[in-house]
Amino acid sequence: MTGELFSVISQHSILSHAVEAAGQTAANSRPFRDGVGAALLAPSGLTSSLFRLRAAQLLGFEQRGDGTDRLSGLLIGSEISDATVRFGQPASLRLLRAGRLGELYEFALRERGFDVTADDAEEASRHGLSRAAINIWGAQF
Repeated sequence: MTGELFSVISQHSILSHAVEAAGQTAANSRPFRDGVGAALLAPSGLTSSLFRLRAAQLLGFEQRGDGTDRLSGLLIGSEISDATVRFGQPASLRLLRAGRLGELYEFALRERGFDVTADDAEEASRHGLSRAAINIWGAQF
């Protein structure tokens, strides 16, 4: 969901001028961390945060490349805040992650206070498919 929303906002809204076309957001970038922090602090403030993102660039307070990172942080942080309100916050969480996006989610979840155990999504998929084959067909690997 966050990926689709990022795509729509970054390509088909007024914010398309505020983000780089092919951003390489890193969990250690200041704008990403600031975006996550803003979303976790005020989960209902996403709309105003999006307008501030554009205004900061129009007024010269932020670089266009920073917009991609901040937008990623705002959306991921908002998604985590919303899920926490809707479903509660468990004591620990297992995150199946892949690549850079997985790193971003892991950082944001830890910022929200989750105890995160991160596993490689591809390895978990292979393991699950192997277990399914054993259960269904009695196959041994």
